[in-house]
Amino acid sequence: DIGFGILGFFAILPAVACVALLVHLFLWLLNMPVETQPAIQIFLTEQTAGILFFWLFLAVVLAPLVEEVLFRGILLPVLTQKIKILPALALTALIFAAAHFHLPTLLPLFVLALGLGLAYILSGSLLPSIVMHVLFNALNLLLLWSQIKL
Repeated sequence: DIGFGILGFFAILPAVACVALLVHLFLWLLNMPVETQPAIQIFLTEQTAGILFFWLFLAVVLAPLVEEVLFRGILLPVLTQKIKILPALALTALIFAAAHFHLPTLLPLFVLALGLGLAYILSGSLLPSIVMHVLFNALNLLLLWSQIKL
């Protein structure tokens, strides 16, 4: 399941990145500024090492666990009992993306959530989607950290 999650992460990453790039290009063409997510702004402020470690743990470990249990472990199975699997997958992905309260990342997070849901459905386990989510958050924080340090 861990290997499946790693493969799933690398499989979905190009699609998420392309959608994010297209959204940012579209917003740029419309001359609309892209506000940084409030959660990301935390990492841009100076803070002690202990507080930074807490936020890293929250973003890379705790949030993926909680969100995967809620969205793929509870919501998706409940919806698949009421509606067909593809609409349930899409609805779960949309709710997941909307729950992050950041319009510029709505579509990329929707695509990510489709991949997370597919990993759950194909494997029958939450572990692959948790691994994918952990890797996604870790990569984004690593990229953010590298931009700050440059």
